[in-house]
Amino acid sequence: MRTPIRLVTGYVVLGAIVAAFPAGCGRPTTIEENAAAIPFAEAVGPERLESAPDEPLAVYADPQGRFSIALPPGWNAAPEAPGIAFRDPATGAILSLGHSSDFDGAVTALRRSVETVTASSSHPGDYRLVGRNAAGDIIRARVLATPHGGATARIRIAKDKISPLTEASADATLHSLAPGN
Repeated sequence: MRTPIRLVTGYVVLGAIVAAFPAGCGRPTTIEENAAAIPFAEAVGPERLESAPDEPLAVYADPQGRFSIALPPGWNAAPEAPGIAFRDPATGAILSLGHSSDFDGAVTALRRSVETVTASSSHPGDYRLVGRNAAGDIIRARVLATPHGGATARIRIAKDKISPLTEASADATLHSLAPGN
């Protein structure tokens, strides 16, 4: 059963995402509806993307309130992908989102889903991974502890679409993953 997707405009303040839910939050909103939204390049923290589009930031908020994540400008829902997913129409990169009741189990499942791990870091409640799948595509992922387990964000970038900007955008998106309540 698919979980309904709520896409809301939002703000990023000191690395914490504060989602602003407009009336009728069960429907997708356009970014233009919130004139106060901030550009993606300003929202990614100290490592700003110099060539990032100057478009407002959209935030996906999990319907159960377990996590939220900033979406790069222009990314759209990818209904053909399993679960909750968004696609970059320019590169075909896919952002897949999920939540598990067990943080360690989510980390194990993520590691098993990648053919080769090229880098990883682990801090209490925060696991990050860079690797490749069997096709040679780059996988950048993060599992973040939430009050109800672990939220997983996984971005696949096709090997022929990898660039410093796509990787920096992926890192900024993963960095924006925030626990809910």
